[in-house]
Amino acid sequence: VMATPSERVLYELGTLTGQQKYDLLLELLRSTETWQLRKLYSEIAGLLAVDILCQVPPDVAEKILSYLDATSLCAVATCSRGWRLLADNDDIWQRLCIKQDYIKFEYLTRQPWVGRSSHAHTIPPSHWKHVYAQAHTLEWNWRHGSYVVPPLLKGHKLTVTSIAHDGDLLVSGSRDNTARVWNLQTLECTNVLEAHTDSVNDVAVKDGLVATASSDGLVRVFNAKSGQCLRLLQGHMGSVDHITFDGKIIVSAGADCSVRVWEAQKGRLLHTLTGHSQEIECLLLNGDIAVSGSWDSSIRVWSAPYGVCRLVLTGHTQVVYCSCINPSSTRLVSGGGEGIVRVWNLHNGNQTATLVGHSQEIMCVQCTEDLIASGSAD
Repeated sequence: VMATPSERVLYELGTLTGQQKYDLLLELLRSTETWQLRKLYSEIAGLLAVDILCQVPPDVAEKILSYLDATSLCAVATCSRGWRLLADNDDIWQRLCIKQDYIKFEYLTRQPWVGRSSHAHTIPPSHWKHVYAQAHTLEWNWRHGSYVVPPLLKGHKLTVTSIAHDGDLLVSGSRDNTARVWNLQTLECTNVLEAHTDSVNDVAVKDGLVATASSDGLVRVFNAKSGQCLRLLQGHMGSVDHITFDGKIIVSAGADCSVRVWEAQKGRLLHTLTGHSQEIECLLLNGDIAVSGSWDSSIRVWSAPYGVCRLVLTGHTQVVYCSCINPSSTRLVSGGGEGIVRVWNLHNGNQTATLVGHSQEIMCVQCTEDLIASGSAD
C-alpha cells in the first residue's frame, strides 16, 4: 500500500534526533502561510496550557487562592472540577466570613440553600462558602430594601425590655413579668415563661435554653420548648439588670454592682466579680472574656473561667452605656454619656482612638474589623 505524504513525513520524523526535529519544524513553520499558522495555534494552544493550581502542592494552591476575594474565588470555581475543589476550600471561606463578620450568620445554613443543585454529580459547596453566600444575600437584600416586614409579634401587656435570638427562636422579655418564646418561621408564640414576680430586664437564648434576668433579684433558666423552669440562680442583692449566655456559662450583672458567673447546666455560682463602685449599665460575653461598663465611668474586662479582672479601662468621663468587640477579639469599642466613642486594645488596655462627632450620649455601638457604627441620643 502506497504511504500518504503525511505518513512518510511522520516516518522520517521518527528517525531524526530532537534537534533535527526542531530545525525541520522551524523551517516548515517559516514556509507556512499566516492563516495556516493561526489555525495551527488554535489546535495546539490547549496542549501548551499549564494548570498551575493542580500541579503545585495543595497547601501552595490554598495559599495562592487565599489572596482572592469572594467574587474571584467563585470565578475560579467555574473553570474546572479540579479548580472548584480547590476554590471551595473551607478554611479559605471561613477566613472570608471572619473578615466580613459573617460568622454570626452560621445559623442560616440550617435553612435550605436555594443555589443547591439536585444533580448527583454536582459538587456540594463548602460549609463556610454556604454561610458566606447566605449572609451576603441577606446583607444585599437589606441594603437594597428587598425584604418584607412580617406581621407584628403581639402578646406582651407592658413594655418589651429586651429581645434575643438563636436560629429560629426569638425570646422577648417584658415589664409584665414574663418572657415569651417565638418561632421566627411561623411567627407564633410557642411559650410564655411566667415564673418571675417582677419585670424581666434582660434575656438570652442558646441551644434551646433561655436565661432571664429580673428585678426580683433572680436569674432563671428555662427549656425553650417545654417552658419548664430548669434552674433558679440566686445571689444578687437586688435587681438583676443584664444577662449573657453562651450555652455553657451565664454571666449576669445587678444593681449590687457585681458581675456573677454561673455554670449553666447545674446552676452553680462560679465567681462573684466585684470592682465597680456604681451600677453596671452594659455587659457582654465574648469567648472567655466578659466586659462590663458602669456608671462609675470605667470598663472592666474579666476572665470568666478564672474570675479575675484582666483590665480596667478608664477614659470615659460619664456612664459607659455600650460596648462591643471586633470579630478577631483584638479591639473593644465603647460609647459613653459624654458623647464619645473610644477604641481600646484588648491585649494591653491602651486606648487607641477617640471618635468624636456626636453631641449627646452614645447609646449603642457595633463594629466589624474595618467599620464602627454608633447610635446617639442626638
